[in-house]
Amino acid sequence: MLAGFATIDEAISFAPLRALIHSMMTHEIAPTLSVPALFDLMAYRDALLERYANPALKHRCAQIAMDGSQKIPPSLLATIAARLERGQPISRLTLGVAAWFVFLRGRADDGTIFAISDPLASRLAMLATNAGESPKSLVDALPGWSQCL
Repeated sequence: MLAGFATIDEAISFAPLRALIHSMMTHEIAPTLSVPALFDLMAYRDALLERYANPALKHRCAQIAMDGSQKIPPSLLATIAARLERGQPISRLTLGVAAWFVFLRGRADDGTIFAISDPLASRLAMLATNAGESPKSLVDALPGWSQCL
């Protein structure tokens, strides 16, 4: 949504974004998963990416962004915690968290305003909006979001 994509197939068709997602799935997410020995995790990754690229699904980016306060902790934050416990890098995963923080301002990179659909939308948007424009002020303001839960 920040980049102006309406659907997931549009977003994943943007080569730099697809490369980032592929790399994050391969290097930061997959190593934290426990799967049966014969399960081909890389084939599953590839199947997911192909599904995301399917224009017939018309899965809207707004649907993925919905309820971020409920989705971020068990997905991104749990994976980050697992990697930190192992002393592993988290750069791609933290980019996802940072993008969500920016998303909470309610406007795309081109200035387009969008609604935030989240049970904590008003509180999170207030934290993000009151933080100011600098990335540092946003990062400083939003760790408090977990206190909204």
